[in-house]
Amino acid sequence: MACTKCGRLIFNFWLKIRLIQFHCININHRKKLSFVKR
Repeated sequence: MACTKCGRLIFNFWLKIRLIQFHCININHRKKLSFVKR
């Protein structure tokens, strides 16, 4: 049980990191797009 709990925590942590990275990439991409449009 402990192992699956730890695995789930690590997986959730990894998912959060991936979501944050994706979010930051999207923001940077939008900034670049708006910069190019100007």
